[in-house]
Amino acid sequence: MKEVNSTEIKEDSLKKQASYNLIGRVISFIISTATPIILVRLFLQEEYGIFKEIIIISQIVSGIISFNISNSLYYFYPRVKKQNNQSFLMSQTIFVMLFLSIVFLISTVFLDKTFYSYYNFEIYGRYYLPLILLIFFTITSDPLDKLFIVEKKSLYALIYYISSQLLRLGLILITILVFKTVYSTVLSLILLALLKTIFLYVYLFINYGLSIFKIDLKMVTHQFKYVFPMGLSLIAGIFGQHAEKLVLMANFSASDFALYSVGTFG
Repeated sequence: MKEVNSTEIKEDSLKKQASYNLIGRVISFIISTATPIILVRLFLQEEYGIFKEIIIISQIVSGIISFNISNSLYYFYPRVKKQNNQSFLMSQTIFVMLFLSIVFLISTVFLDKTFYSYYNFEIYGRYYLPLILLIFFTITSDPLDKLFIVEKKSLYALIYYISSQLLRLGLILITILVFKTVYSTVLSLILLALLKTIFLYVYLFINYGLSIFKIDLKMVTHQFKYVFPMGLSLIAGIFGQHAEKLVLMANFSASDFALYSVGTFG
């Protein structure tokens, strides 16, 4: 009888977690879908095109550099939990991604000419540094999207998904209405990514004793072996999804790309 009750409780718990996750994802999707509809009405055509291109470049580069490393938490966290090694897993995941972010930051010194050769310097030159910072903090904050799921804190995940999208929309609207520039809007997204990174690091420090000295090279090797095929498929998927946009961005004006984005809702 106890086994039956234990099984029923476990099933109810799984259903509860799935329900919270689904609700959070759906509401988050609705808010994120509403965002471009609002922005189209607040930005000029060329401004909206520039903003969309910055967002797309940020998504592509951060996705490639992150290499699906944080997704390995779904596999390893339940396994190391039995061995009480979550602290090592979290620390090494965070610091590996921080290391990749720093490598990217250093490499941008040599990539600026390549960037400008594809995009008009007069239009895009002033956005280069904000774009780099947006990519950097997007990578460092990436594990936060998976954290509450692997911890099975579904209510926290629900609150996070909704509040993150609402805060993003709120910051964008405030900066557009107050400053009325694409530059300030991108800075608001950098601020959001920075806040998420700070929250992630503080949360992990308090709950897992986050430390650069808690790195198990053997476990890191296992992580990379697990992640490698997923990372390659992620990169292939990113280029497959965005190849058309990259071609249009390199050959058409921001105004033209804005029309494309509105027409394809992309």
